[in-house]
Amino acid sequence: MRPSDPSDKGAWRRAARAARAELDRDAWAAALVRTLRAWPPLGSARVLAGYLALPDEPDLAPLFAGDPRWAAPRTGARGEPLRFHSLHGPTVRHALGMEEPRPDAANVPLRAIDLILVPGLAFDRRGARLGRGGGYYDRTLPGLRPDAVRVAIAHPSLVVDRLPEGPYDVRVDALALPDGVVAVRGGGRRDLGKVELEP
Repeated sequence: MRPSDPSDKGAWRRAARAARAELDRDAWAAALVRTLRAWPPLGSARVLAGYLALPDEPDLAPLFAGDPRWAAPRTGARGEPLRFHSLHGPTVRHALGMEEPRPDAANVPLRAIDLILVPGLAFDRRGARLGRGGGYYDRTLPGLRPDAVRVAIAHPSLVVDRLPEGPYDVRVDALALPDGVVAVRGGGRRDLGKVELEP
């Protein structure tokens, strides 16, 4: 997965979407759920934030089921950060196609979150993230506590050496891959239980 112009985020998004279309999302999701359930930092966190999948994303709902620690975002107006609400209750469908907690679900303050799962079209070995272009997570992640762990939901075919980064892009601390969670260069965390990706 590499576009002809490696400085063009739009070209990277097109390449990432094409690569994602070739993946078995059900197998990817099942492996991620197994991996994350066995990962000690997730087990020890008090407040967890995930997200409910878009149609082209791996569905991690089995990871959240029956666990009251999980919150998920509601997407507001463009330009606003995400607001997190408890996943312990019914959801509603957003216009983009994913489920969200209902507006009356209990609010979960951003500063209460210990560990957050972060979606993206692709990631690099330094923790840079290629989002969909809305900027929601780049506006949201800086509001987390400094010790909160930012974990990308990734696949080996969607991890590259270097993605273009803008001044407001926020890196993650680790990549959750089907076979393990890996700390990344530039994420700043060294207590996540597995060696860094090689450069």
